[in-house]
Amino acid sequence: MFSQDFWVEKYQQNIGKMIALCLRYVSDKQEAEDLAHEAFLQCVEKADTFKGLGSFEAWMRRVTVNTALQHLRQAQHFVHLEEIHIEFDMSEDDLEPEELARYSRCWPLSWRC
Repeated sequence: MFSQDFWVEKYQQNIGKMIALCLRYVSDKQEAEDLAHEAFLQCVEKADTFKGLGSFEAWMRRVTVNTALQHLRQAQHFVHLEEIHIEFDMSEDDLEPEELARYSRCWPLSWRC
């Protein structure tokens, strides 16, 4: 639908704005750059959905916002292991008899007891 020259021009004109827009949603500049590039690729892939009802740049901004929001939705489902700190200095002697029996019963089968 659009030529390679068209996309090069759109990239040069809009990537800075797209990165700035992504920085409103994430605080890390590298992450914002990655999101902006991902959004630009989405624009290229979904260019046929542009209906011409507004400016092409406004449509690109909408794709960028949606990409950033989708990223945030997906990020909520993950727990970053660096943020978890669990100490396993407990021995069987530290457990009450009922707890020891409960954990011993389910240990080989499941982590959910």
